Amino acid sequence: MKYTELTITTTHEAEELISSKLWEFTKYGVAVCDDNDVLELINKRRNTWDYLEDGVTANLGSGVTLVKCYLDVDTATETASKIELELNNLKEEFPNKFIWVELGLQTIHPQTIKYIRRGYDMDVF
Repeated sequence: MKYTELTITTTHEAEELISSKLWEFTKYGVAVCDDNDVLELINKRRNTWDYLEDGVTANLGSGVTLVKCYLDVDTATETASKIELELNNLKEEFPNKFIWVELGLQTIHPQTIKYIRRGYDMDVF
């Protein structure tokens, strides 16, 4: 089965809200990449790591949380539109939660480009 990845940029405080909403639209899964979780794991279990690659912790602490879902490629456009509508409704319902919807282009924000290690900058576009 072919799928496409949809990434929502948010904060630690909104990740549960967003991930539970995304589960309504996918059967392939939802993944959360949260700086706080990674830092906690590193700090609590530092003595259990055999090796930690240089640069892994360089971008941690930015406060950015990425919530990803995987959509069937055949219906991804239609489903992404529905997700965007639902997330915009969440933004209105919870104005104090940071929810940034990016479809297509991963990001225009230099700090997010660095955090997700995209590998190219905005000059490409």
